[in-house]
Formats: sequence, C-alpha cells, structure tokens
Amino acid sequence: MPLSYFINHPNFVIDSGQSATEIGVSLNVTHGFVEAGTVAYVATQLAFSRHAATIHLYGIDLLNSDQPRFYENNHNRAPSTLNKVMNERIVPSFNLLGRTYKTHGIDVINHSPVSKALFDTL
Repeated sequence: MPLSYFINHPNFVIDSGQSATEIGVSLNVTHGFVEAGTVAYVATQLAFSRHAATIHLYGIDLLNSDQPRFYENNHNRAPSTLNKVMNERIVPSFNLLGRTYKTHGIDVINHSPVSKALFDTL
C-alpha cells in the first residue's frame, strides 16, 4: 500500500513533502512498519515499539557501500542498492525517525563514524 494510505493513521507518521519519495515511520510495528531501503530502519522501528529507553545504532555505514561488507570479500560480494536509495530515502527517513522518536522521549544515537555526519537528528 502507498504510504499516503496511512497519513491519518495514529500509529504512523508520514511525510510526503521532504524528499522525492514519501517517507514514514511506524510508532507501533504490530500495525506495520515502513521500509526505507535498509533493514536497520525496520529494526529501529521494532526497538521503539518494544519500548526501548534509548536506541543505539551501530554499523550504519552508508558511505562505504562500494566496499565489501564485514562478512564478504572482493570475490563473494552480494549486490547492494544502498548507493541508489541513500540520499532519497534512507537519510531522510532516519532524520524523520530521529525527530519523531525524540518527540516521544526516545533518543536514537548513530555510533557509525562512517556515516554519522549524514544525519541531522542521529
């Protein structure tokens, strides 16, 4: 379903004006989650829904997506779409998530030295 379907749903925050594509965040994953191009986004929504006091993110290393992941090498790399969705979906989505969860009293902290400067609110 398009995110605009959930614009008035009390368990979602949808933003259709900040980026090229609609973005959103779930306040309760029992009603669903919003996808933003990385599993870390879904995991963060799950942590919030499980009432985490603070959410710490490690390994959100978006600026080195042209390199093998920690479990890969140059000979067994899986394809990645992070470069394609980073600026149009991932970064705006995490910024929305950080602002939204902050208004609910939950800090989201990005500990990645590789991509920390990408985000306004983490």
